[in-house]
Amino acid sequence: MMSAIYGDQFLYTQDFYIQRDGEMPDQIAEIYEMETQFAYAEAEISGHEETLERLKKDIPVSYVLDLDTNIGFVSFKGDSERINAISHVFPFIFFLVAALVTLTNMMRIVEDDRSTVGVFKSLGYSKYYIFAKYIIYSVLIAVPGGIIGVLVGHRLFPSAIYNMGYKILYATPDITTAIHLDICAVALALAFASIIAPTVAVCYNEVISAPADLIRPKAPPSGKRIFLERMPFIWTKLNFFAKVTARNLLRYKKRFFMTVAGIAGCTALLVTGFGIMDSIKYIPVKQFENIFTYDGIISLKRETDDSGKRGIETLLDESGNEWLYIYSMAINAENNGRIEEVILTVPQDINKTHDFFIFNNKSPGDRNKELYLDGSGVIMTEKICSLLGYKVGDTVTLISGNRRIFAELAGICENYVSNYVYITPELYSNLFEIEQSEINYRTILCKSEDNSEEDERALAVQLMELDWVNGVSFNSRTITFYSDIIKSLNFVVIILVLSAAALAFVVLFSLTAINIDERMRELATLKVLGFYNFETSKYIFRENIILTVIGTAIGLVMGIALHGYVIATIEVDIIMFAKEILPVSFIYSALLTVLFSLTVNLAMNFSIKKIDMVESLKSTE
Repeated sequence: MMSAIYGDQFLYTQDFYIQRDGEMPDQIAEIYEMETQFAYAEAEISGHEETLERLKKDIPVSYVLDLDTNIGFVSFKGDSERINAISHVFPFIFFLVAALVTLTNMMRIVEDDRSTVGVFKSLGYSKYYIFAKYIIYSVLIAVPGGIIGVLVGHRLFPSAIYNMGYKILYATPDITTAIHLDICAVALALAFASIIAPTVAVCYNEVISAPADLIRPKAPPSGKRIFLERMPFIWTKLNFFAKVTARNLLRYKKRFFMTVAGIAGCTALLVTGFGIMDSIKYIPVKQFENIFTYDGIISLKRETDDSGKRGIETLLDESGNEWLYIYSMAINAENNGRIEEVILTVPQDINKTHDFFIFNNKSPGDRNKELYLDGSGVIMTEKICSLLGYKVGDTVTLISGNRRIFAELAGICENYVSNYVYITPELYSNLFEIEQSEINYRTILCKSEDNSEEDERALAVQLMELDWVNGVSFNSRTITFYSDIIKSLNFVVIILVLSAAALAFVVLFSLTAINIDERMRELATLKVLGFYNFETSKYIFRENIILTVIGTAIGLVMGIALHGYVIATIEVDIIMFAKEILPVSFIYSALLTVLFSLTVNLAMNFSIKKIDMVESLKSTE
């Protein structure tokens, strides 16, 4: 059953979306024609003149789309799939963070309880009992943490992402969040694994040791000759503390790799967060100022005649605006079985085209060199060529109705929003077999060198008073709209920065605390020998700073890879993000990582000040 709708509205039924005022898609044209002819014949037999007139009126302007051909539904579905792809990456990162945090903290707890474990074993307690003590401790942390995480994760993050992303881009109802038991089970299982597995790994070496070894303080790792010592031209120029620091860095290998991994993860998250903003925040300006250099778009009614166009042109001339007529329509482009929608754009005056569009070359060779539209072929935007695998010189397949049109690809141009194919009127006339005089240019682009927002509003009011104008829009409002969307992404950056800060603080704090506990006698000896608190702190924190620098350098490289994956994942088919990270973002990421490290060092400085030299140097024996 098919129904017509009046006005530019959608009607959703069980099977179809129906919209008025558009062209008939070919895949459903036959069905519609058959049903319309049947209804028309039935009305003619019955003598219903009103029905006949309505059918005559509705036949050319009604069409039907199922869900798979509705661009809004397909776009929404594609965006959802990309968020789903991201959900496979970031949880993995945070589970690794949880495992690393658990590992560092359990190492500290087990090291502190080393003598207690020895006493338990000497009293006859089994290793399973000792294992159980720490595993129960981990479970008591994992259970409430997992429950809180499940509740917050199901309510907070879906609502935030939906309201700040999808609600802005799509006309959709409010989100209904529900607790999915299967997702909860997987998340809790991974959370338990990331906590219990490190606990077991840390406890294993302790429970298999002899009680006598556990009761005595753990012997420090033996020093070894390092690679730097084999380069005397460097080693001989180092002072005593520099040599000690270099040896200690590789003496505690476990701490070395854990610290570097934690700092690298922190920096990578920061680079990704700032990189996302760099890739997106300049798109409105690039698209609507540097590529589309016109200021506004005037849409004309279908029945606009030459006199109406002259009236609009006069008004534009009086307001100091240049103008260009264009014809555009939505068609499909195909390659290797993949079909994507594109907007075919035909400028009426080729000589004025490059005053309104800048075609920066994005094909290999003379990149960013301006392209010029001529009759040798079409110019396509970068994103659609990437999706379909087209290169300059290829034959492009365009689908309009039941017809396939083949044209040579003359150039690939820079573009970020929507996918376009630009073609000259002569080439369009030849390929589509239509006279140039029959091309219905119903869109006017206008631009002025000194129009303010007040001038644009005044011009819009004057244009809308004309009978032939269907609508007016200005790029300044479009830029504002996209800028507001981009501001909402600050939430994502804040989450990444806070996550990175938490990772850096927990890892550095835990590892530094373990380092101080392990070397308590060493530090107490330095204080007895007359070292000031500042000098003693430098002895420890110099290692942290070097590890922070190494981890930051690795994290910057990791951040580039993670940023590239995230951007490629969240990109939709009609939007291309600038795959770039500004140098200042690398600087911010490195400085924040170093700031987190220095903050931890400052906090741990008080632990070194509180070292009791007499108690630390007492023999456990």
